[in-house]
Amino acid sequence: MIAGVGSRSRGSGLKNIKSLGEVARPLVATFWMRFLAAPSALAVIFAVLCILAICIASPVAAWAVDLVGVSQSAAVDQPQIYMLLRDSPTGTPIVGATADTNPSDPFGTVPTIGIQAYLDTGSSGILVSTATAQAWALSNSTYNGQTITFNDIGVGGTAAFNVSQQLYAGVAPYTPTTNTEDATAYLPVSSGGSPTSLRLEIGPADTGDNSLTGNLDTSLLEDIDVVGMPALTGKVMVVDARSSNTVMTQLAQSGDISSLLTDPNALANLSLRTYIYNPNTPFQSATIDTDPGIPATNLHVKLSYGDFSGFTTTTPTGAPGPTLAHNPFIGPNPLAAPGTDKTPPVRITCQVPNPANPTSMLTLAATGSFLFDTGAGASFISENMAAKLHVRYRAGTDGTDNPELEVFNPSNPAAQGTLLTNQFQESVGGIGGSETVAGFYLDSLIVPTMEANPAYYTDPRNLRFAGTRTAGGQQDILGPPVLVQNITATNGTRSITLDGDFGMNFLVGSLNISGSIDNPGISGFSPGAFDWITYDEANGILGLQLNSAFHIAGDFNLDGKLTNADVQAMLNAFQNIAAFKAAHNLSDADWLDLADVNRDGVVNAADLKYLMNLLTGNKLFLAGDVNLDGHVDAADILAMQQALANLPAYQTAKNLTNAQLLAIGDINNDGVVNTADLQALLDLLNSGGGSTDPVPEPASLVLLALGGFALGLTARRSRNRN
Repeated sequence: MIAGVGSRSRGSGLKNIKSLGEVARPLVATFWMRFLAAPSALAVIFAVLCILAICIASPVAAWAVDLVGVSQSAAVDQPQIYMLLRDSPTGTPIVGATADTNPSDPFGTVPTIGIQAYLDTGSSGILVSTATAQAWALSNSTYNGQTITFNDIGVGGTAAFNVSQQLYAGVAPYTPTTNTEDATAYLPVSSGGSPTSLRLEIGPADTGDNSLTGNLDTSLLEDIDVVGMPALTGKVMVVDARSSNTVMTQLAQSGDISSLLTDPNALANLSLRTYIYNPNTPFQSATIDTDPGIPATNLHVKLSYGDFSGFTTTTPTGAPGPTLAHNPFIGPNPLAAPGTDKTPPVRITCQVPNPANPTSMLTLAATGSFLFDTGAGASFISENMAAKLHVRYRAGTDGTDNPELEVFNPSNPAAQGTLLTNQFQESVGGIGGSETVAGFYLDSLIVPTMEANPAYYTDPRNLRFAGTRTAGGQQDILGPPVLVQNITATNGTRSITLDGDFGMNFLVGSLNISGSIDNPGISGFSPGAFDWITYDEANGILGLQLNSAFHIAGDFNLDGKLTNADVQAMLNAFQNIAAFKAAHNLSDADWLDLADVNRDGVVNAADLKYLMNLLTGNKLFLAGDVNLDGHVDAADILAMQQALANLPAYQTAKNLTNAQLLAIGDINNDGVVNTADLQALLDLLNSGGGSTDPVPEPASLVLLALGGFALGLTARRSRNRN
């Protein structure tokens, strides 16, 4: 399910986009997940995988929070949960029915109190399908004798849902050992300690007015139930991805998918284990696989919230609508007045051919607020965000079965662009049916963490999903994949298009999918980088625990943090690098990823100075950023020429100390700033170097203390990183 990804021609309120969404679960992901939930289908899924000739891709090792090549286009799973319903706070659970897994009766049902649903932070409400509502005998509410209809208003029409009677809900963990018939296993959905009265959405509804357009593929929706933000209010979600990562790692390393057939637990272990807890529930290592409590995490992302209830309507006038809650965003609340919400945004970069010089590459960047969406199996950016990277749909292909993305020249937008290399397509479904959407691979997607310096995206404590390029500029390890898709909420007086959607393919194991549900293609298994994922709704914090394959650059004592202890550990490692690498089983590439803290491709004294500056909070400078705009690019060439004409005047105008001037201007590292550094800057840019992010350099005190220190180690990265 891709958050709210449906037809770009229809704007829609966020809530129902997500509800139907499942909206926009990629069709192949729907196919995959339906089998994933049914262990009896092992033989079928194995046969299908063999026919599809899956290509297994090995994971890329990384020793910083530099997540190179770890994210494919679709998550292998999304968080799920069990839900029970009651007519009163302490009433008897309502009994429904679910499919019988007994192979001898494929169409049989068995009674149950547990509704299996997707746990979706991108959904503002709780949605049960028409089939579930019928099985649980839920009634459609009326008001003044009329059936209540909840309407999602969009550019392309209205999506309608019925509204349930007043209900009370409980949620139970999604694990293989959960007893879904034990009512005591369900945590009440509550507020302030009291059970919360809820009204659910039922549907989509058949209003008889063709509001659900004729091309709606209802087969995508009939079995889908979604538990959204009302169930998470005041709670903490915990996702255990350890077993899923283990299976994905085994598949990636062995290339042998037969284990999905021969090991009865392998397919089930691909599923994420998901829990909902009250705040401050302690971690319990003794029951880590069945009831872990809230684990500690070493990286944290601050979230904002947007309330999209104003983009929906309920009829008749005055009727009670479904229970809705706000949605979390990585970045500022998109509904807030500009500049009022300081939550750090997501930053994306992409290299495209330079229109002024097609033989060179231009690195472009954009920032925006991304919906944090556990119900999305893939991720997207808006067409406006893509345009900031000079990417757009080729004219006449958007909305067709073969959409294509091109790189265009903003100085001549009417001219046809150049087709983007390494683009892909996925079929997505939602209100109005399914369609094929195009996507491409960014060079980087950076998620700022609370541990990092918010002014510097290159801080190694930020999360940087990335790819690599050869010296010639070609992508050799593909970066983070994003679909290009507009999701627009409108209410007649205001419209807003989401900048993007941050889906589960960035947080858990993932694979590439293409084609349609009838003709799917699957390639490339990649385990996720995180063993534990937590979401604290009340505090607006996403917590992430890196697994053992990933560490923060500069974390020399390998405790998952950057502290003063890492300075001494770094000095100790430099005394005998070979011994340190052997003790921690590090390859040369692993060592470079861990020790090249300032990301300049060389391990030397500057990395120790960089680490110390990060820990002391000193102002950081980027070598070659002569115009001090936070980037090293062609604009710095003229600035360097002007600075060299009168260095004292430049230093005074920019209020720089001698050490800061040296950090910025001594590009060839010879201890002086002169015309040789201009040539070094030209060489750097001509070789594809430069940066769109500031790379810290030492302040004067650290320079004086460590000025004579040198390592003599000049190993360089074999690939450019952007």
